[in-house]
Amino acid sequence: MLSHNARIFLTTLFEYTQREERLRTTFAAKKLGVSKAAITEISRALRDEGYILYEPYKPYELTIAGKKIAETLFYRIGIIEKYFFTQFKLLPFRAKSEAVKAEPGLSDLIIDKMKLHTPAPEISLFGHPLTDSNPYKTTLLSKCKEDMIVKPIAIKPFPENYQSSLWSELATLIGKSIRINEIDTELEAVQFIVDNESRHISLKLAQNIIVAIG
Repeated sequence: MLSHNARIFLTTLFEYTQREERLRTTFAAKKLGVSKAAITEISRALRDEGYILYEPYKPYELTIAGKKIAETLFYRIGIIEKYFFTQFKLLPFRAKSEAVKAEPGLSDLIIDKMKLHTPAPEISLFGHPLTDSNPYKTTLLSKCKEDMIVKPIAIKPFPENYQSSLWSELATLIGKSIRINEIDTELEAVQFIVDNESRHISLKLAQNIIVAIG
């Protein structure tokens, strides 16, 4: 079984590969909370297992076998983290770390049942497509116009310097249709209607909420 850090490394490399970006050792070390020397050891182990192509000072590359397992891990963790956020109201990055820990012990049946109770399961909590076809046309909540009807489906990765109650409120909005009432630049807030109730959210936070249009 792949180690905790190896799974994070593989899914991160898969994410970067999908964006056609180079994963650098410094970033990988920061994300895993380990030294660059530890990343080298992880890379060598994954190379020896046939999951990546690795040579010092050259870009990491997934092999065919590596891409297959990374894609599966990325999908499973994506479903779990979003389920943990929307159902358990965990903070976003806590939801992700707990998902990585929980993933090895969850069967495909359990993942499928989680998916049924996860809003917009085609896209991860942090806005990454989990399927080949993304059915959503998206924008940021802060860019919406008055009277638009949109559906929050994901968030951009950003510091969790908000009260936990706000995160819990945001978790309840994921997957729900909301109608934009007003973008109040003076109060720096987005006012909207959801479940026939008027609510508002800070414009700063709205800049990090991904919504589906239509």
